[in-house]
Amino acid sequence: MILTSKLQPPQLPTQLLPRDALQHRLGGILKKPVTLVSAPPGFGKTTALAQFLHREQLPYLWYALDEQDNVPGIFWRYVCAGFESVFPKIGPRSARILSVDDDALNAVRSLLDELTQLGRTWRRPESMLMAIDDVHYLSDPILLQQLDYFLDHLPPYLHVALISRTIPPLHIPRRQVRDSLLLLDAEHLRLTEIETPKFLQTRLGLNLEAAEMKKLHRLTDGWIGALQLYGLNLQSQPANPLLNLNAPPENVAAYLAEECFQQQDDWVQAGLLNLALVPRFNLQLANQLCPGADAALLLETLLKRQLFLSETSADGAWYRFHDLLRDWLQLRNQDRPPGELQILHGQAAQWYAEQGYFLEAMEQWTLAGDWEQTALCAGRALPEILRMGHYPLVARLLAKIPPEQMRRYPKLLAQRAFLQLTRMRFDEVDADLDLAERYVDAMLEESGNPQTLTRLKRQYGLQESESIRELKCMIILGRSHIARMTDKPELATEQLEQSRDFLPEQDSPFTAWLFQGLGADEYIRGSLHAAQYLLMRALRSSRKYEEGFCLIATLSWLIPVLLQQGKLQFAKELLDEQQSWLESRHMHCLPNWGNLHYLRLLILLELEQPAAAAQELERLWDCADERVMAVDRVYHKWGEFALRLAQQDYQQAEKALHQLDAYFQQHFTQWNFVVPSPATLKVLLDALSGNPFPLAQWAAAYDTKAPIVNLQRQTIELMMYARIKIYQQADELDLLLERLPLIQKAGNLYFSINLLVLCCLNELAQARPSSAREFLTQAVNAAAPLGVRRPFREEITFLQPLLMDMARRGQATTFISELSVYSAPQTRPQRNHSNSPLMEELSQRETTILNHLSAGRSNEEIAVALNIAASTVKTHLRNIYAKFGVRRRTQALAIAREKGLV
Repeated sequence: MILTSKLQPPQLPTQLLPRDALQHRLGGILKKPVTLVSAPPGFGKTTALAQFLHREQLPYLWYALDEQDNVPGIFWRYVCAGFESVFPKIGPRSARILSVDDDALNAVRSLLDELTQLGRTWRRPESMLMAIDDVHYLSDPILLQQLDYFLDHLPPYLHVALISRTIPPLHIPRRQVRDSLLLLDAEHLRLTEIETPKFLQTRLGLNLEAAEMKKLHRLTDGWIGALQLYGLNLQSQPANPLLNLNAPPENVAAYLAEECFQQQDDWVQAGLLNLALVPRFNLQLANQLCPGADAALLLETLLKRQLFLSETSADGAWYRFHDLLRDWLQLRNQDRPPGELQILHGQAAQWYAEQGYFLEAMEQWTLAGDWEQTALCAGRALPEILRMGHYPLVARLLAKIPPEQMRRYPKLLAQRAFLQLTRMRFDEVDADLDLAERYVDAMLEESGNPQTLTRLKRQYGLQESESIRELKCMIILGRSHIARMTDKPELATEQLEQSRDFLPEQDSPFTAWLFQGLGADEYIRGSLHAAQYLLMRALRSSRKYEEGFCLIATLSWLIPVLLQQGKLQFAKELLDEQQSWLESRHMHCLPNWGNLHYLRLLILLELEQPAAAAQELERLWDCADERVMAVDRVYHKWGEFALRLAQQDYQQAEKALHQLDAYFQQHFTQWNFVVPSPATLKVLLDALSGNPFPLAQWAAAYDTKAPIVNLQRQTIELMMYARIKIYQQADELDLLLERLPLIQKAGNLYFSINLLVLCCLNELAQARPSSAREFLTQAVNAAAPLGVRRPFREEITFLQPLLMDMARRGQATTFISELSVYSAPQTRPQRNHSNSPLMEELSQRETTILNHLSAGRSNEEIAVALNIAASTVKTHLRNIYAKFGVRRRTQALAIAREKGLV
């Protein structure tokens, strides 16, 4: 809910000192994109800018910040609402984008686009000012980064004025160097010796002797807030004004506030203290905080006496004290009986909650020490924030609750557990879920006793309408996530099945998460048909409840399922459709939004569009921030690694692999992903870079009989192993045929084609051409209808003769012609492989080494056999590759066999 009072400038006092020199300098606002008005409190920053707006009659947006606005989603939501209040057609399209807490620049770009489009219409104002007051409340690095970007891309007619007590980290020096910023500091704002007497006379009706005025100016150094406080004190003791001019400057605010406070009637003093408990208030809230008093009369009195009370809305509905006065009143409140303050904070919290301001209510309940109400309020405020993935805000809110109180409320424990789950703190997650489950089980046991159940719900901070079964389901889902992340798939499956028993009778958001978990579990186990069914159900439920975070998490499993089923086009269309749906609901700023770019990168790699995939990688890094979960970071780096391999950029591939391993070492204890581990990928990269020895060592240690717990990953590793052994002339047909039925039953077409291609290569190596042809025919027939070409790419040199023979027979001619592009040179022209020139180019030693390679020997083994150094073997191999015009030993062997050299 938007507090419109925050979007209104303060009302100017009727007796206002004209400050022509300052206003002239403020006129420079319209010559610079950005203006910073920065000075300590009480220097008249806000008044000066409000006075400028009043004089210039510009269209403007005013946004007064407080502590609650230090959240990207809240901040941009108010900015959007402010623009909409000035230009009704600016903001609605971006409103929901900016209402979700996020730092994705796409959210800000949407608003900038609307403002730029306005600049191209006849409705564009000549100049417009956006004033942001109290910028010193902003410290969130994500929000500051977004604001910095916004300031860098302002349309020409829009000018932004920042009002702050400090210099905000918004590249101020850079803007000054580029002459794109106007800076006004305390030196510009402080009153001159000539202005000081005019100020006291105009505002407070004080006429002091010249000597007294000079001394007062020296004590305050032109600080308007201190002058105001001194003036109020002098008003109350006009007989001896000089007596009160000796207070030290650093204590002047507290000293004068106390003197001013003590001069008020008791009922006004009580009202000041009570109203200072909240950052801003209106008449209704004042009634809650001042029971037994006439709140309307109190506000009228405070305004008449100019007791640092500002109207923060044009209609005078909302008010706030000057910070100097409120700070002092807050210190004074610390001396009051705690029980009295708790009652008042509770009354404020109750009012906030009734109006729908749950974050403000939660903070007041915290100050009241009513943890049951805090839990109830947090139960209403936090789930939505959690579902949108804004974990830092959840962490800040939960940190307000003392640990001993947290342990009493199961819903807060479950919410904290999911927060810790994103940080991979599994022990802490387990502890919170164990305790929460104890409370939930106690309530489930009393489900047949309504009165007892109602009492327990209240005791544990739950609303009467909240579902205990849903909370139980949430706890079980948390446990299943831990099991999956710690490589315990059987336990994850067991827990997911158990969660079905506790689903609410009616569909709920937890249904989406349940089916997402079940689908992910089926994918890990290799059952792609079941995985697709469950994940599609999760997708539908996510859209039904607009669970954008869950929808993207579901796509993160569903798209790989579709790719491995060979459904490339369907995967692309589905991803485009779901992203459009998310964009239509302005969910660009979800912390897992980058997964969409990662998934599109995978699709483009399968469609063999590496340039477009590289663009998606850039978009992925553009929207990455510290809120991205560690598990997503690992997969993102895996995507980059796969892209670099496709580009044959092994140096960048190694860099991506190093970063992937760093993420793993930082956040995980064992590798439990569906892709090979960094250690396995490293030996593969070494082989591609010309050093096959580590890969051969890996294959020698590979356990082909290991139990299958992760069919996806273990099948990739098995195919790596089989390819190595086939190159070493080992017969691995039985191993491949043992795995093939499992993969085909799982519906994994992509892996099935890979396995069939390997079977073909095995049969070629074993000189069984008819069997090789049969396996290749099966692979082509499976791949051709769906256009799956990548499994043939790496081995095209070996497969080319058989493929040409199939084409001559009229089999899959179009598909085979598409595969023929792989036999064309990739990076350099191939040499002519006719027999006589080639044999002339090879030395006797090089021919001998080729024969050893054909026997499957490593560089080290060849070196021992020929009594030469391993480095010498590498030199001969480089010469052979150069003469053959190839890059890899498998390609060299294929040419040598084709020409009868081995």
